[in-house]
Amino acid sequence: MDENKSFTQRRPGTKGPDINLKYATIVDEVKSSTDDRKKKMKTLKSNEAAKDAELKSIFTDSQYQTYLSKKEEMKKKLKEKRKEKKQE
Repeated sequence: MDENKSFTQRRPGTKGPDINLKYATIVDEVKSSTDDRKKKMKTLKSNEAAKDAELKSIFTDSQYQTYLSKKEEMKKKLKEKRKEKKQE
């Protein structure tokens, strides 16, 4: 099984996918809002912290640490893509 999918795979009694969907919906709403960039970023940051807290409450310590490291990896990749796009 793919290690990355272990967090999002739906299993009976698993709340992770519901939490991800909840916050993905919020992110979509914020991105499509007419608020200024600063307000959007502030909202996204607070939602990210709330999501992390919710996930921490359902994950084991090991799962949560893996989640945080995968999240950090994704942020680094996104920064690299932005940097490459800027250079074009």
